[in-house]
Amino acid sequence: MFKGDKELPPLSEHEQEFTDKVMALFEEQDENGEYIHDDKDVRHVLPALILGSGIGPSVYTHGPIKGLLAEFRAKMKLPDDVSDQDYLIAARRYYRKYPPNKSLLSKLQEAIN
Repeated sequence: MFKGDKELPPLSEHEQEFTDKVMALFEEQDENGEYIHDDKDVRHVLPALILGSGIGPSVYTHGPIKGLLAEFRAKMKLPDDVSDQDYLIAARRYYRKYPPNKSLLSKLQEAIN
């Protein structure tokens, strides 16, 4: 189910376009220069986006994505050595119980379609 490559390839043109759209959405500001989307909501939805890429959490061996997924793993109370498959199953259960902000999720869906 997950790609198990230990090194991530560079982003394709399509992947870069997707990334740019998502980042623009997360960085939206109101007329006062305040971010529209709460950091807590963004951090809550990011693991879903990352896991939806089909790349297992174990592939991210360093950097901010590894930290974010480790934080999410701890929030789900999973052990450090959880398998990618068990991580994904737990994430699905977690998001069913604690869904992302509906407005942010709706805007994400618009941005990526």
